[in-house]
Amino acid sequence: HAAVIQACDRIIQLDPNDLEAYLYRGTAHSAKANHDAAILDYTKLIESDPDGTKGYLAEGYHGKYNAHRLKEAAPSNQPA
Repeated sequence: HAAVIQACDRIIQLDPNDLEAYLYRGTAHSAKANHDAAILDYTKLIESDPDGTKGYLAEGYHGKYNAHRLKEAAPSNQPA
């Protein structure tokens, strides 16, 4: 994931309007549990393309994924 983040950083430096780079970098950040960074990238994507769906879908997936992870980490109330 670090390589994807670095590649996307470089792409964004060269072309700050490359929305795909924000999507891929946000996804890589999410996979590394860098939630704040992921949300920043998804927010940039939404702000740059408010009528598009990719940013909204990515941000929604990020929230659903993290809610699932929190549920998995919660102690079980089931008897052993």
